[in-house]
Amino acid sequence: MNTGNPPFKGQSEVLLFEAICRKKPLLRTNFSLNLKKIILDLLQKDPTKRLGSSSKGSLEVKEHPWFSKINFEAIYTQQIPSPFSKYVITKSLIDYRQESVTRNEKPLVIAEHDDYKEYFKDFQ
Repeated sequence: MNTGNPPFKGQSEVLLFEAICRKKPLLRTNFSLNLKKIILDLLQKDPTKRLGSSSKGSLEVKEHPWFSKINFEAIYTQQIPSPFSKYVITKSLIDYRQESVTRNEKPLVIAEHDDYKEYFKDFQ
């Protein structure tokens, strides 16, 4: 997560699955208390106690002290530039459409109606 390393390890898929189900996640000693807490809360074995599983949903996650310095409203309204944009080569929709025509594929079509919107109502 924070280090680029997974919180569980296993030499096979079965051992990894057992570690996920039975072991505590691997946390570095130099992690802040809030980082340790959010990792443990998100990886809570009991899904009813897991961070974000209450009636508050994603708001519960956003209210965690780990995110105290994050202005989610500014992110949603794109008032904060992405720290990753300089590493991403962006193409316009026109570029993708042209490439699909060149490869003799059906061009990308943006749906007029989002069939899955109701499943993501907490994601604003």
